[in-house]
Amino acid sequence: MTETVLARGPFTVDGELDLMRTHRIDVLVTKDSGGPATAAKLTAARSLGLPVVVVRRPPGPAGVPAAEDVPGVLALLSRAAADRCP
Repeated sequence: MTETVLARGPFTVDGELDLMRTHRIDVLVTKDSGGPATAAKLTAARSLGLPVVVVRRPPGPAGVPAAEDVPGVLALLSRAAADRCP
């Protein structure tokens, strides 16, 4: 049987262990969120010996600026504003 579990974090390792045991999780599928938000579930899956599938983000469109963090976004906005308002 397939069941989708949706919830919002932050989550603890103990909470993730309980969830995985309660729902008899046998494989973890998670997105590559690029931050620490998935750490607890990865640790729990590792301690239970579960296989993990990480879905990576697709590459962004060519020529579209992107940033990895808030300072990077602010820098992009500053450059865009300077280009529009000399």
